[in-house]
Amino acid sequence: MAQDKAEKKRKRKRAAENGDHPSKKVVIDSPSQVVKVSILQDTGDWAPVIATTPGLSLSSIPAFKPYKKPLPPPTTRPSSTARSSISTTSLLLHSSYHPKLDYTAREEDSHAAEPLLKHYIGVYNPTTSDLQVLEARNLVLRSSLRPTTAETPTPAVAESEPSQPNPSTSARTTLGLAFGTQKSRKAISARTENAIRASSPAPPTPHSTPRLRHPRHPPRPLPRAPPPPPPSPFLQAHPAPNLAATSPRDVYPLTTLIGAPALRALRAQDWVDKVRRGEEVRTGSRGGEEGVGGEELRGCWGWEEGVLEGVRGRFADGGVMNKWAVDNLITHVCALALAVDDFEVDTYLLREDLRLENKEITQYFRELGCKVMPMSDTEIARLKLTKAEGKGRKVARLMLPLEFPKVRVRDSRRR
Repeated sequence: MAQDKAEKKRKRKRAAENGDHPSKKVVIDSPSQVVKVSILQDTGDWAPVIATTPGLSLSSIPAFKPYKKPLPPPTTRPSSTARSSISTTSLLLHSSYHPKLDYTAREEDSHAAEPLLKHYIGVYNPTTSDLQVLEARNLVLRSSLRPTTAETPTPAVAESEPSQPNPSTSARTTLGLAFGTQKSRKAISARTENAIRASSPAPPTPHSTPRLRHPRHPPRPLPRAPPPPPPSPFLQAHPAPNLAATSPRDVYPLTTLIGAPALRALRAQDWVDKVRRGEEVRTGSRGGEEGVGGEELRGCWGWEEGVLEGVRGRFADGGVMNKWAVDNLITHVCALALAVDDFEVDTYLLREDLRLENKEITQYFRELGCKVMPMSDTEIARLKLTKAEGKGRKVARLMLPLEFPKVRVRDSRRR
């Protein structure tokens, strides 16, 4: 009996010396109090903000200037509960602390896909074990290049230097008259008519002085200039369509969009092999992954550096991408998406890839002559989408005859 006790004592001592963990579980202290959760009602004018920065990396948080505007009331029957400031107003944050970039944070319309999604912020007090939850706004922060103002001379410089035509200013004026809005064209015309020349007027000749003092005949009214012809839709920033085409495939052929040399130089054999084996094709574009097919990739052979240089030389004028060049590039991308996706494109995926608004991507497809319509129930079921997800999506179809946006031309007599 004594021998058994001594043996147990030696085993216990040996286990303590080896540093083994005890067989018994350690009891963790349970929380002393129960956490109390309370939801704070948004009754003020301001609410917390949750901002996401896709594609941006900010070293420091700049100071933003807020802008608010009221939202239109809902079309549905209003509920008995009071609406919060988040549902009645729209918030926009803007910052121009960077010397060349503008930062803008705004609420993107995500209620179409997920109408019941809301964001909250919680603050926990460990002393009192209270958790307060408050609804917050979800903003998306993006950056844009600030337009330069170096073309506008100061009054001192304008008086000291003679007026000389600026090549960049004249080119901008020409583009504004050709592709600008009605308001911008009117402003450019008024600026040109009211411009004061620095050069002195020509001295009057002996023949002109008597005529000015004693006119023989009363002045005749000047004839009205004929109204300018409406601008052609084919001068806009998009590829030229083939109006003699008998099928949608011939309206924007690949040889016109890409070019025969660049089309032969493309390397896509790996994509073709994966599509034939039924494997998934991973790219940086959601629209490209879901629209890749074997028939569209048979004519592509290999990537070359000359292809990239050809794209730069075709769409970038001297390495600079202005508004017209960006629109021209985006419309070519939309035309290529039509060719890849059998001339029916889900604008949602391409809009996410190009980071555009729904109104902008719709206008680009209409410039190509497409009809943009809401997605039908059959297409929603074919794409395996829910009704909430398919409610906010649209489909762009290229059909004959083509329908281009109507260009409004204002009569010059009403100006």
